[in-house]
Amino acid sequence: MAIKVDDSSMELTLTKQQLEILIHLVKNEMNGFCGDAGYEELSQVRAKLEQRLDTSESNV
Repeated sequence: MAIKVDDSSMELTLTKQQLEILIHLVKNEMNGFCGDAGYEELSQVRAKLEQRLDTSESNV
C-alpha cells in the first residue's frame, strides 16, 4: 500500500513501511534535541507522519 502525502507545497508517495521508518528516524532525531527549537519542528513532522499512518491504516 502506498500513502500519498500532499502538503500543498510537496507531493510524496510512501509505502506504509517507508512511513514507519520515517517516524522511527524522526523519533531518534528528537532524542538528540534537548529543548531546542528543532525539537518543536520535528514534533510537528512526527505528528503529521503518524496522522498519515493512522489514516492509511483505517482505510485498509
